[in-house]
Amino acid sequence: MPLAFLKGHCLGLLSRLHGSEGGKSANQDVNVTAAADPATRRAAALDFACQSAVEALEDRVLLSSYFVSTGGNDANAGNSVSASFRSIQRAANIAKPGDTVFVRGGTYRETVKPANSRVTFKAYNNEKVTVSGANVVSGWNGRGQGIKRVEKERRRV
Repeated sequence: MPLAFLKGHCLGLLSRLHGSEGGKSANQDVNVTAAADPATRRAAALDFACQSAVEALEDRVLLSSYFVSTGGNDANAGNSVSASFRSIQRAANIAKPGDTVFVRGGTYRETVKPANSRVTFKAYNNEKVTVSGANVVSGWNGRGQGIKRVEKERRRV
């Protein structure tokens, strides 16, 4: 005999309606009296099946977007342009596979080593981004005739 579904009711876990769980019938599970009409019993059984179909799911974080800008701060949450990280590496450390890191325009003097694979790094709104592992050299001294020189830090071993 085909099972009739009532409009607006859940369609999950129909085994309870056929009395297959633990030897109980749907009417026993739902506690519907025998005097109730068949449509009411079916509706109550469907409601019960819907309630019992709800299971706790593990905590999930959907795909995330992180933002980086030269004016940001690595103590920020990084989840918006106004609360962006300062370094790309900070975003790379927390981004999970499938996440996207949007990098605002500017020069980032750092080496980036992502902690996870399948993280997408993109320029925000096609802004020009330069990632350079080179440090800025300062302390230039003029030597005359357009020649510049920088004093090298001396280390003793």
